[in-house]
Amino acid sequence: MVTDNATNPTNTVTWSGDQLPVSTVAATTGTYIYTQRLYPATARVVGGSVSNISFIRESNTISYGISPSENILLGVGDQLQITGITAAPTIQIIPLKTN
Repeated sequence: MVTDNATNPTNTVTWSGDQLPVSTVAATTGTYIYTQRLYPATARVVGGSVSNISFIRESNTISYGISPSENILLGVGDQLQITGITAAPTIQIIPLKTN
């Protein structure tokens, strides 16, 4: 339950807990789509053998090729599509704590 019973309501939600843990998601062979849920995060595709990694937000797609050289910022609902997987990589998800 979220309330705004402050003396001066702000209509914003502020994160007040500890950091969420880093998680690792195992992709599968073929085509794998990861969708970010609940909170923004950065993602990095590690290992495996793939033909392309794409970032998808609504109708926009950015192709990173075989392996991005940096972390990819994901908002809620953003997707990573990994195609041509012959050896399954992992995706490291690092939650971002924002105010």
